[in-house]
Amino acid sequence: VPINVEDMAGTLCAFGFACVQAMESVLFTSQSDLDAYLHVWRYVGYLLGIPDEHNPCESQRKSVAFTQSLFMHQMQPDESSSKLCMHTLLSVSGRGVDRFDAETHVSLARLLMGPNYAA
Repeated sequence: VPINVEDMAGTLCAFGFACVQAMESVLFTSQSDLDAYLHVWRYVGYLLGIPDEHNPCESQRKSVAFTQSLFMHQMQPDESSSKLCMHTLLSVSGRGVDRFDAETHVSLARLLMGPNYAA
């Protein structure tokens, strides 16, 4: 099944740059650390076959612009996506190493996603 470059780049940002944004919201990181982190994800994009001109992990500025653009036309939260998110958070509550309860998972999701995407 063919996957378009935008979807691959979006997935790359979800694992790469979105983590940078989440880390910045809870801890301080230096610009050189951010650049190194993005460089690793740019290389992952290369391995996935994303052409350099479409690789959003080229710089922090390009990653921000691409992520915002992608969210504006693909991420439209509605009632069903809110229900899916809540069921996903509930399904992992009390499991894993951290054993966080549902309320903690919801609070972390709100912190990391921000008010625009946390319904």
